Amino acid sequence: MTQPTSIPATKENHRNPSSRPFQVTLATVSIISFLALGGYLALFLNTRQWQVLLPAIMFFGVFGVSLYGLEQIHRNRFTLAPLWWEGVFLGLGFLVQAMFIKNTGLTSALIYLVYILLLSSILREYRQNSLVILAGLSVSAFISLGGVYSPFISIEAPIVNSVLSAFFVLFLGTYAIFILFNVIASTMQLRLTTAFITIAIASLLVATIVLTQVSIQQQRQSVRANVVSSAEQVADNIDHFLKTNLRAVQQEAQLTPIVNFLNIYTHGRIDTRLESEVRSVFKTLLNSETNERIYLTSYALLDTSGKNLIDTTDANEGRLESDQPYFKVPIKNGRAYISDVVFDPTGGTFIYISAPVRNTKNQIVGVYRIRFNALIFQRMLETYSGLLGIRSHAMLFDEYTIRLADTFTPNLVYTTVTGLQAAQIETLVAENRLPNRQSAIQGTGQTDLAQALQNPNPAFSFESNLEPESKPDPWVEIGGVASMTEKPWKVVYIQADFNDATIRDPQIRVATLVATILSLIVGFISVGVSNYLSAPITSLTRTAQKISQGDLETRTNILGADEFGTLGRAFNQMADQLRAFITDLENRVAERTREISQRNEALTYRSRQLQTVAEVARSIVTSQDLQPLLNSITQLISERFGFYHVGIFLLDEAREFAVLRAANSEGGQRMLARRHRLGVGKTGIVGYVTGTGNPRIATDVGEDSVFFNNPDLPLTRSEMALPLKVNEEVIGALDIQSVEPNAFSHEDIELFSTLADQIAVAIYNNRLYTETARALAEAENIHRQYLRQEWETHLTRQKIHAYQYTPQGLTPVESEPLPQTLTLYGDEPLVLKEQLPDQTTRTILAVPISVRGEIIGVIRVEDSAERQSWSEDELQAVREVAQQVGIALEAARLLERTVQRAEREKKVLEITGKIRATNDPQEMLEIAAAELQKALGASHTQIFVRNADQPVPGDGNGRGPHGKNEI
Repeated sequence: MTQPTSIPATKENHRNPSSRPFQVTLATVSIISFLALGGYLALFLNTRQWQVLLPAIMFFGVFGVSLYGLEQIHRNRFTLAPLWWEGVFLGLGFLVQAMFIKNTGLTSALIYLVYILLLSSILREYRQNSLVILAGLSVSAFISLGGVYSPFISIEAPIVNSVLSAFFVLFLGTYAIFILFNVIASTMQLRLTTAFITIAIASLLVATIVLTQVSIQQQRQSVRANVVSSAEQVADNIDHFLKTNLRAVQQEAQLTPIVNFLNIYTHGRIDTRLESEVRSVFKTLLNSETNERIYLTSYALLDTSGKNLIDTTDANEGRLESDQPYFKVPIKNGRAYISDVVFDPTGGTFIYISAPVRNTKNQIVGVYRIRFNALIFQRMLETYSGLLGIRSHAMLFDEYTIRLADTFTPNLVYTTVTGLQAAQIETLVAENRLPNRQSAIQGTGQTDLAQALQNPNPAFSFESNLEPESKPDPWVEIGGVASMTEKPWKVVYIQADFNDATIRDPQIRVATLVATILSLIVGFISVGVSNYLSAPITSLTRTAQKISQGDLETRTNILGADEFGTLGRAFNQMADQLRAFITDLENRVAERTREISQRNEALTYRSRQLQTVAEVARSIVTSQDLQPLLNSITQLISERFGFYHVGIFLLDEAREFAVLRAANSEGGQRMLARRHRLGVGKTGIVGYVTGTGNPRIATDVGEDSVFFNNPDLPLTRSEMALPLKVNEEVIGALDIQSVEPNAFSHEDIELFSTLADQIAVAIYNNRLYTETARALAEAENIHRQYLRQEWETHLTRQKIHAYQYTPQGLTPVESEPLPQTLTLYGDEPLVLKEQLPDQTTRTILAVPISVRGEIIGVIRVEDSAERQSWSEDELQAVREVAQQVGIALEAARLLERTVQRAEREKKVLEITGKIRATNDPQEMLEIAAAELQKALGASHTQIFVRNADQPVPGDGNGRGPHGKNEI
């Protein structure tokens, strides 16, 4: 046995901080082992399972050894022996735990591996960390394999798995904290080893998880494909059954005895011989040896009125079946028919197949129908039970999610998956498609199954837990859905009790074995590689420390051909070049500073330009009139940017010319005076811009020099034109000219394009505002004319135009003209003083009554007392009363017009009705003349009827031959 290394028991060594990591490690392990011991004892008292006592014993040993180590440190007699024994007992505890408690092997192995890495970091000064890591890797491998290939009976303990996960996080966090806060200083060898092992284990874990999940998904997809295929197979079988029987019914409906019997019956005769032949045919069909015939309960012949003439079920003969769809469809449409599953009032569930019976003249003489017991679907589905295994079943649903057959949960047959609406339930119960009982109506509440049945796809798969109360969550059902062609029904095929664990556990065992072996191999290799790599790195580290302290004469002796040699030569070159680099760096900093200063100046200039554009944009939207707006735009742009000439061109209505509408320069004013215009797409860059919609810059050199021959603007050396566009439609152009050559750049195009867009929108909005204001004024004027005309017409029909209220009451008076001065002040109140014959003065307040701006009357208030003025409250009160009176009068007028129109239309309808009451033309004319005379109060009414070539009597103005008004 190795002689333990001792630390002299001196006061200085007791206070030596190198013993502090040992003390912290022992204390942490003792606390965790004590908690584990208490937890296992509590678990044993709760479960009474002996397996939990074995790891408890091991953790008790860990707790005792840890306490012994702490006591030794306290007595200044610390040795490494407690750490070795702690590691041994901890490894045994984790191994026993992994073998006797399920799903704890991997977590236990990782916890022990972190503990070993922590311990090796503490032992770096004793040069034993390599052996510790190798031993820890071996023990961790045994722990991991023991959890997967345990020869003992293991138990489930989910609480232990949760606690182990927490312990792993605690250990890992402790190790990370020790490294980050320099509680322990790990060496490069340990870092490399930790990195290699971490990468290897993480990669293997990820690969194991991915491969396991891929395998599960492949198996799951295979099951999904199988259930869909099975559902389609069942659906095809049911469709085949319906098609076959439908075809058979169509053929049997044309058998000679059936056709002859119904043909004679339709003529009111009954042939007993033919009836015997039909019954013989039915008996033969009923006794045919097929599996389906067992469920065929009735053959019947119905006449054209729906009466059951012949039926293999004697009780049905003579019954009227004309209200059934299997009779209506063949009689009305002449087609064969397959019914839904219906509940017979006498008991039982059936499906009917019928076809019309035609005679030799292709006339329908009756209906031939057969009846199957609906249990045939249950039998057909039972033949497919177990197709994919013991727990595979089929179900059949109609379009309302009613179970027609179910081998998975047969007790739920003829119930809905989800509750239906009241109207649907009432309809289905009335059609005998749903039993009128609460269990069938309220639904089974299987939401996933209901969503699958409502999916419009013809074939698909889904997952659900259709029996949540009978199985735990990992167990699910995988179902396939297939739609039928003969009926709007769907077949669901279920693979029950599917659990990922049945696929995952075997693969996890194999993957754990492979991952553990590979991790062990990589761990051993990583220790050797880290020892080999750490030597040159340590040397390079010392050299780098000296250089960082300013000793640029230091050189490394690692000059090999590998990366370390390259790094050594780089260190030597660094010392030679560092002094030159310092000078060069200072020069670069100065140059970079100048570049940054220049860029800052350019950015500041551009920022000022953008700020100016924003100010101009805010200024141009404050004006409402178009021409002042355009003038303001040209002036603002010229003043803010210092341009020689700024002009705005707008396209004429024909869009042939761009007309100058505003300019700031003297030359521009002369061009405005002579109505300067340019052809769109023809003349100058303005014509180019308005024709293409693209901005353009021109200078006084090259191909653009021809544009600067305008005598009104002789100083122009560069020009920029920007289109004014609204909704991608060019409405004009902004023309900017400068006395500086090359004054504009592409950045200016981007900058001023924003301003041009603002100008275009402002012009467009101004036009809209002007047009809207004009249209509103015209509408108000027309409406006021209409009101004036209507009120003038209305007043001509009124006898009384004014009312006076006195202390004696309200009395009508002769209308008086409105005060003449009222028209001078519009709708404002008017205060007048009037001299009475008795030399007294009275004050009159006249407030107009207006309707939508049109004065229709006035409220005149007289006060016999001498007052100088009316208070503001009194004026406001009279104004409000006048406003309400105007509203009320207008409403009364409209009501009166409506009533008059209604009475007139009523009279017209009455006259029309009386005229239409007879077919005699003479009587029609007499009624028309009498009713018109009565309605109009006329003394004489005549109606003249003439031929087209007969001249009109009278004077041609609607007057009769006697010169009177006649009709």
